[in-house]
Amino acid sequence: MIQGMLFADTPTAKPAKVARPRAKRRPKPVVDAAAPVSYIAGADEQGRATWTLTFPAPAAMISVNGNPHWRKTSPARKAFREAMFVHAKAAKVPVGLARVRVDIVLRFPTNGRRDEGNYHNNVAKPLVDAIGPAINAVRGGKPVVAPGLGVIPDDTAEFLDGPFLHPGPKVDDPKRCPFGQVEVTITDLSGGAVMGVPYCDRQWCEIIPGLFMGGHDYMAPDGSICDVIVGDEFGLVLSLYQRYGCGPPVGVERRYGRIPDGVLNADDLDIVLRFADLGAEAVRTGRRVLSRCQAGYNRSGLLAAFILLRLGRGADEAVELIRTRRSPFALCNESFVALIHDEAKRLAVASRPVRRAHAVGCRRVGCGRRSTFGRC
Repeated sequence: MIQGMLFADTPTAKPAKVARPRAKRRPKPVVDAAAPVSYIAGADEQGRATWTLTFPAPAAMISVNGNPHWRKTSPARKAFREAMFVHAKAAKVPVGLARVRVDIVLRFPTNGRRDEGNYHNNVAKPLVDAIGPAINAVRGGKPVVAPGLGVIPDDTAEFLDGPFLHPGPKVDDPKRCPFGQVEVTITDLSGGAVMGVPYCDRQWCEIIPGLFMGGHDYMAPDGSICDVIVGDEFGLVLSLYQRYGCGPPVGVERRYGRIPDGVLNADDLDIVLRFADLGAEAVRTGRRVLSRCQAGYNRSGLLAAFILLRLGRGADEAVELIRTRRSPFALCNESFVALIHDEAKRLAVASRPVRRAHAVGCRRVGCGRRSTFGRC
């Protein structure tokens, strides 16, 4: 009994912990600055204009298999959208096309069987979003900003055929392209119906005293496409296209509305009408007004023409002023020219004086009615 108690009170020695060596973390792969990049402008067998952009994948191409967490996929999607925007702008892909087809070839750094359809959400969708309109909004109380070149007004079936994903061979140099390589081919299906014209070499132009017209892009003297940064040169900025970082600064009154460079519905036309009323009133009070869109040709030209109509100009005179003062390529969207003539007719009808109806019992000559007031 005593012996059992002695053994019970004696503490047992615990085995010493053996320190395990820490596993060395592999360094994160980095895309080589000298990775191959190419831009090719050409035409397909049917004579349609094409632009092929080949560049290294900026992040891992994540499949939807396994339902990856958004903390992993969100940075990758953002990287692909920003990279596509930079390369499409450097390749001078024209903006404002009516409809395009997008083909994407994915080349991975390793061999293996892959279903290219699994890479639509995290690779193809951000690439297509980059050639659509820019996003600058507030969602859930937080600002949401994403770049967009404006090649097409939206990524719906009306403006986009695809995107079509195709598997490609393994990359030639995995060390320079650790995440793989992307080849994007944009085919113009609009037949040059809307745009495909060079950028204007001026940031904005004065149409009449107090009314200016411009865009978010212009061609610099060296031929490069640069952003138009608006400061405090204007008292009111009416924009039908938006891009982060292009102004105007805080303190300058501005209005933003999104409409396509194509067929307008009733809501789109309502935005133009409201902006035209604001712009015409501002010009009458002596303020400097800027009408702007992406290239400074069609949407801003439509708004500027509507303002001119409210200032007493005719439809033909407004179109001629815009094309003379801004560019011969301005208002190359003929549907917008038709809208200008329709608006001129509507304003002419609205400005006609309303004929006063005769009162009951009017004693005017030829009326034959009598009234206690003795007049109409």
